[in-house]
Amino acid sequence: MQGQASRIWVNWKKIMSYFSLLNSPTPSEKELASMRVKLTDAGENQYITKKAFLKTDFWFDQYEGKPDVALEAQWAADKRAKNSESSEESSDEEENRHHKLDFARLEAVKNVLFDIHRVNNGEDKLYIPDFVDFFIEAAN
Repeated sequence: MQGQASRIWVNWKKIMSYFSLLNSPTPSEKELASMRVKLTDAGENQYITKKAFLKTDFWFDQYEGKPDVALEAQWAADKRAKNSESSEESSDEEENRHHKLDFARLEAVKNVLFDIHRVNNGEDKLYIPDFVDFFIEAAN
């Protein structure tokens, strides 16, 4: 049929997932295997709830949870204020300062990912094999 435009469908789940994880590298096979184990352990019958999903550690936590400059400055100001109130400084706190994550941002990213990949009927659960398979496909 000449003159008819063919339709091209956009996979919105893929696009939104990529945007959600823009700061993160593509997961390795080892990271994907670890993610599958963690999700399966936290879930039940190959499904995981949002609450359990948000508590799960992922390969992207260190990238997506990295604090921005403004938050780093706020943390530094809070530390200075705390140190001025107390004469002793915790060496453990200083050592861990660079390992802090912006947990609010990280939780927001995980919320978005969960909502993108949740089961189609809108229940508060995600089918683990489909979620992991999505990232396996994305990694290839």
